[in-house]
Amino acid sequence: MSANSKGKRQVAVQVDEISDSEIERIFSPRSVAVIGAARQEDKVGHVVFDNLTRTFKGNVYPINPNAKFIHSYPAYKSITALPESVDLALIVVPGKFVPQVLEDCGRAGIKAAIIISSGFKETGIAGARLEREILAIARR
Repeated sequence: MSANSKGKRQVAVQVDEISDSEIERIFSPRSVAVIGAARQEDKVGHVVFDNLTRTFKGNVYPINPNAKFIHSYPAYKSITALPESVDLALIVVPGKFVPQVLEDCGRAGIKAAIIISSGFKETGIAGARLEREILAIARR
């Protein structure tokens, strides 16, 4: 993260070459899993899941190992427990859990993920190391 000439923060994003079908999975998915969907209204996972269920027309799956239902949707203990492979995983868990979640997404055949977590390079050396680990997993 750096500051531009107006003092506003800028975040550098690294993007590898991606295919049209990969872009399609991100911007026009048919099904989405929210890993870290939460029942508590003050949690980001709750807000993300709530917004999706109000607007998204495809299948939405909440992933939360401690819930049976979220908004009357059956919750799944892990991404590998879903009845179908989804086009997109929205990852809303603490940063330290993201590597394992990405590994699980790979085992479940999920090719696209968006990470809505913190605790990476912006937090220092340990966070930068975690971010590099996540990038390595994502590139496999």
